Amino acid sequence: MAKPNNKILLVTTEISKHASALEDKLNKLNAPYSRFNTDTPNSRDWPQIKFTNNGGKIFSFVDSNNQRRESREFSAIWWDEVYPCEEIFKNIEYPQWAFLETKKAMNWIFGSLNIPYIDSPSNIISGSNKLIQLQRANELGLEIPETIISSHYISIRDFVKNESIYKPISRPTSESIGDQRIVLTTKIEKQDISPQSTSCKLSLFQRYIPKKYELRTYVVGD
Repeated sequence: MAKPNNKILLVTTEISKHASALEDKLNKLNAPYSRFNTDTPNSRDWPQIKFTNNGGKIFSFVDSNNQRRESREFSAIWWDEVYPCEEIFKNIEYPQWAFLETKKAMNWIFGSLNIPYIDSPSNIISGSNKLIQLQRANELGLEIPETIISSHYISIRDFVKNESIYKPISRPTSESIGDQRIVLTTKIEKQDISPQSTSCKLSLFQRYIPKKYELRTYVVGD
């Protein structure tokens, strides 16, 4: 059995630049950690958890170095993303359903561990609501950009009369849009708006704010 220690568990993906940058920092600090890439394409050895009849939990997974780990080895989790490799599901029956089931199950498994998180999965889900973000930012006295979520062509066209951005509400996948392109926040102009592109779904647009640079900051504790 593994002995408890101060090792950090990184829950992330192979392509995450954030996780790789964090690994560099941890290596320089000689801090023990283990990385679990949820999108490993060559394996279906996903994490597993078993509840005993007295409420005990047995959790294990294989990390990126092919070592089997369990929760008692870790004192903290750095939570980046849970995103299974879509290629694994390509040739099975009901691929999209299998993908969504696996993704949600992994979120459940990692989210059920009694270990401190940065940031906890439940907080991430709540915090990913862009409307709640805008409301809280406004309540805290921050200026927020004009924003609209709509499928009404005239409303969107009138909104996008100056330079604006389109911001995806969910993360598109190759299963949902049919190819490997990922739609990111994109500058958009009035001529880009059409009834066909707007009336089929709800979409989020914001006024574009010119800037010298952008900062994404985190506050831990005080």
